[in-house]
Amino acid sequence: MVERTPKTIYYCWFGDGELSATAQKCLLSWERYAPGYCITRCDERLFDIESTPWTKAAYAAGKYAYVADYVRFWAIYNFGGVYMDLGSELVRDITSLCETYSPFSAIEELSKTVNTGLIVAAPRHNPLLAEVLDAYDSTQFSDDPGFLNDHTVNQMFTRVLEAHGFVREDRLQKAVGWTLLPSCYFNPIYGLGGYHIKNNTYSVHHYSGSWIEPELKIKKEIVDAWSPILGRRLAQVLGRTFGEIKTKGVRDGILQLALVSKSVIARKWENDGC
Repeated sequence: MVERTPKTIYYCWFGDGELSATAQKCLLSWERYAPGYCITRCDERLFDIESTPWTKAAYAAGKYAYVADYVRFWAIYNFGGVYMDLGSELVRDITSLCETYSPFSAIEELSKTVNTGLIVAAPRHNPLLAEVLDAYDSTQFSDDPGFLNDHTVNQMFTRVLEAHGFVREDRLQKAVGWTLLPSCYFNPIYGLGGYHIKNNTYSVHHYSGSWIEPELKIKKEIVDAWSPILGRRLAQVLGRTFGEIKTKGVRDGILQLALVSKSVIARKWENDGC
């Protein structure tokens, strides 16, 4: 008999900060669209920070998002259930989805990685989650920006899935018993008029972006603000331009934009067979 996924939703909150208005709004949406689920907070009282080298080092560095990266897998592996970031605002009841697809997670629209912050659901002791925890346990945490950028939770989880056949494409996929749902389910595009919610959209994700580089954070803020007016593509161009110039200065920013444009054009020619 296949073990069912427990009706528990976990979220992580480490450090002394207060929950934002967005986080509280998302929690209320879980209560509404996940009826019968127990919502459990993972924090210093539930998880022993000193119990693993990764969480101990990340916590000491003040990188609480990277502590949460580990703890989400720890919680789902040991107890089973659902994990979502506090930026995931549900807009539809997830009960039938969890009963149909679990174990499952969702693909992020922009990066084409599997993003457990959108959602991840599994019964306890799932072998894939054991692999992910092993990957963390065998990696020495570093506060170096390059390391942090290369070891986000998306990258860590996606690399394990790629070893089992997942490809970075935004489409429904199956890998080692898991279902990876396309972005329209939990990460709809944000464009003219707001989020483009479809019939199979279960949540929208309000990224905090606390871990991303300054120029990308500026880009995100501009994209969020201007996509409803300009559309997603123009807002992305505007955000990238302001982000590079704001953080690098006019000359270096324009140079970086030129290099990016050259790279994009080169890839287009290659894809077109030119």
